[in-house]
Amino acid sequence: MTSSLDLVVDDQVAIAKPLAKQLAREVARMIRAAALTDGYAAYEASLRLTDDATIHALNRDYRAKDKPTDVLAFAQREGPGGALHPELLGDVVISVDTARTQAKRGLH
Repeated sequence: MTSSLDLVVDDQVAIAKPLAKQLAREVARMIRAAALTDGYAAYEASLRLTDDATIHALNRDYRAKDKPTDVLAFAQREGPGGALHPELLGDVVISVDTARTQAKRGLH
């Protein structure tokens, strides 16, 4: 298996294609480094760029936090059955709205 990162940009997100691809390359670089550190030469992950309303719903439904956030990560290797396909790392969801707000304020 080769390494891959699938990129999904929700329709309502206003982000230039080159910027989305650049972000995907940076996230892929970080995921690759983490996978290699954990001893995995190959991995599969996904990156979703969305808005505050969508990430708010995900944060509420999966973390019981009724507010938007900047990033959510859903690990596939944790929990029952996680060892069956260790190359499946999981999903990263980024709110472009919150990321922009934080960038303007100089927050990380």
